[in-house]
Amino acid sequence: MEYGSRAVKSSEKPAEYIDMKLWTGLLILLLAGAGCSYQGEDSPVAAPSDDAAKTAPGTAPAELYSPDKDPLVNPDSLFQKAPAEPEKIARDETLVRYLKSDPGTLNPLFTSSVYETYVEDTLFDGLFTFNSDFEWIINESMVESWEKTEDHKTWTVKLRAELKWHDGHPLTAHDVAFTWEAIMDDAVPTKTLRSGRDQLESVTALDDLTVRFVHKEALPTGKWNMLYSILPKHIIGDKNDENRKKDPSLKKDPYYLNYAQAPIGCGPYKFVRWERNREIVVERWDDYHGKKPHFKRQIFKVVKDPNQALNLFKKGELDEIEINPLQFATQTNDTDFAKLGVKAFAPTWSYYCVGWNGSLKPDKANPFFADRRVRRAMAHAANIPLVLKNLTYGLSRQASGIFQPGAWMYNEQVQLLSYDLDKARALLDEAGWKINESDGARYKEIDGKRIKFEFTLLLPQGSSLGPGFAAIFMEDLAQIGVSLKQQTLDFSALLDRLRGKNYEAFMLGWSTGIDPDTNRNLWHTDEAESGRNFVSYSNPRVDELFELSRREFDTTKRADQFKEIHKLIYDDQPYMFILSRAATWAFHKRIRGVTFSPRGVFSVYPSHLDWWVRKEDKLR
Repeated sequence: MEYGSRAVKSSEKPAEYIDMKLWTGLLILLLAGAGCSYQGEDSPVAAPSDDAAKTAPGTAPAELYSPDKDPLVNPDSLFQKAPAEPEKIARDETLVRYLKSDPGTLNPLFTSSVYETYVEDTLFDGLFTFNSDFEWIINESMVESWEKTEDHKTWTVKLRAELKWHDGHPLTAHDVAFTWEAIMDDAVPTKTLRSGRDQLESVTALDDLTVRFVHKEALPTGKWNMLYSILPKHIIGDKNDENRKKDPSLKKDPYYLNYAQAPIGCGPYKFVRWERNREIVVERWDDYHGKKPHFKRQIFKVVKDPNQALNLFKKGELDEIEINPLQFATQTNDTDFAKLGVKAFAPTWSYYCVGWNGSLKPDKANPFFADRRVRRAMAHAANIPLVLKNLTYGLSRQASGIFQPGAWMYNEQVQLLSYDLDKARALLDEAGWKINESDGARYKEIDGKRIKFEFTLLLPQGSSLGPGFAAIFMEDLAQIGVSLKQQTLDFSALLDRLRGKNYEAFMLGWSTGIDPDTNRNLWHTDEAESGRNFVSYSNPRVDELFELSRREFDTTKRADQFKEIHKLIYDDQPYMFILSRAATWAFHKRIRGVTFSPRGVFSVYPSHLDWWVRKEDKLR
């Protein structure tokens, strides 16, 4: 989420990592155009052939491409800041942006996909935000002053006078309090946004310009729970409003459906029109209370086919697009692209991994992966360097566990497990999985039964990485006597299997949430049954560290606690950590002022609000 004004840091050192819409432990689909509360990935890439070790699927050997040697990658002009002299900036330009999928709604109560968030960020504002360094900051365009009590529980915020909504109605502290009340209303199905906001005991308007936030508990993560887009009380209506009485969900009645399709907000842009499955148009709001964006209007063009999107970019009909590794490495080096485009490349903190069913419950257990030695053997048997070269064209790096280099909670003492089939064999031997000379497979006697080491890897339908990885992994496992099968499921069916522990292994991706504490529901023993600890991971020391860190305000001590968590989880290998994907983007070469964060291009401040074009370099 991003908000439009010059942001000012508070004096408090921030908890620095956040993610889309403040989702905790954001799950990343290995899919094109994912919806719901999951972040989509690049378009599917064909699975490699049997000789995948020699060439990448459908292209020349990957070593022929290197982003470091590509003259179109990360030119200095792309990151040039806007000049202080406004006459040097084109102010009547239209920025045409790319959406892989049509949003389901523009009402911030119900936005859940990355595409909805992109549009929301232009139309709505909030009291707090965070920058590209993942620092919590005040939105100075809305907030005049703020203070908190010594016990960290009560925050009092003074709004600036004369704030307005797009329709001219005054924006007050009552709107801030009303929005929180709507989020917390059980009749309103906004579970994603409620998470975190439910840690606030109350949000109260003391007068038109003063709002008080009271937290249930003093936590270092508490400040993040006050981040949300503000909604207009005069339009949505309190509980005595006739429209709300008619539809307490705020979602089904035509009145609320109309608002979700043509919202009144308070952000730097006003809504103009929405043609479903085609485009959304917003225009700069001249009465915006903060710094005005450089582009007069933005058009979000919906293009579901990534190949079509790239073709439109080359024709000058899109100004920015997220492109997949295949496109980045092999389809953007032609003269048509170079006439208009440049490429942007930066690492992120998301990671893709294989989860192992480690459940020890008799009705949920499998005979393979509760043993730490077996999980580590699997990591040694995975040829990650080959995966990086052939499936991501050298645009990704090996994942270093739950935290990636550059994060304040990253532990430099983590030693990556290397591709080493001899070590894998030794660990499996030690765990009791012995080679049968007659068929070359591994077996173990468990509860009087002779079990063959053969398991199924579940993949999400449409995965661009999964099939290729599985083909490479299958070949290596066969060399150490282990048989791998793969099964593809649609995502809802896959989630059902994971929640029921009805699987042996699966492949997905995760991204760290608003704060490392949000990882708790992935790794804490308490989350193994009903939470998102799908792999039934249990380590008492990890549990203890999560409890300590969520109440530790000393940033150095807290970082040390998460660094220890990082190493413990990597060493235990409840997931096999495969790769951390880079953000790969294409921009019109006349666009400047782009900033990357560890989560990519958007959903941090200031992002697109700082983009600009020189007056002599009009886009169209």
